[in-house]
Amino acid sequence: MRLIKTTFNEQLPVVQEFFDKAVPGFIYHPKAIPFTLKKRRRTVESSPEMEKERSNLGLCFHTEKYFKPGILVEFTVMIRDDVQTFTGRVVFNRETEEGYVTGIWLLSQSDAYRARIVEQVCHIDRYLEKKQGDKQTIDTEREAGYWISRFAARFPV
Repeated sequence: MRLIKTTFNEQLPVVQEFFDKAVPGFIYHPKAIPFTLKKRRRTVESSPEMEKERSNLGLCFHTEKYFKPGILVEFTVMIRDDVQTFTGRVVFNRETEEGYVTGIWLLSQSDAYRARIVEQVCHIDRYLEKKQGDKQTIDTEREAGYWISRFAARFPV
């Protein structure tokens, strides 16, 4: 794999370590859970209030399309009949055989808080799908509880 372009500035986290190992602060969105990623046409104005609420979380995921680092995007995912949208700034792209691994840094703490919960639900749902593929019937509450006890603590806080 070759690095296409990485953007670093004082408003974005340094993510160089991501290319060597998983970086604390990024949640990897499961490939099997569909999402949309759209470039935002309007910019987000910076304010002192926004600076205080700056996020401490990023999302990364596979995309077929290259998104230029530095642009604003909207990441939208439907989870359990509920649409969730998050605003972020593209901070890196890494070319893969299937397209790109794209990373965005969320712009607000409120988006980061919601994204953390939504991504946990995505991972739990993916885990349950895999378990159901292995067996005819499963106790979804018990299996979800197992996932939470085993993996939830690993999600960025």
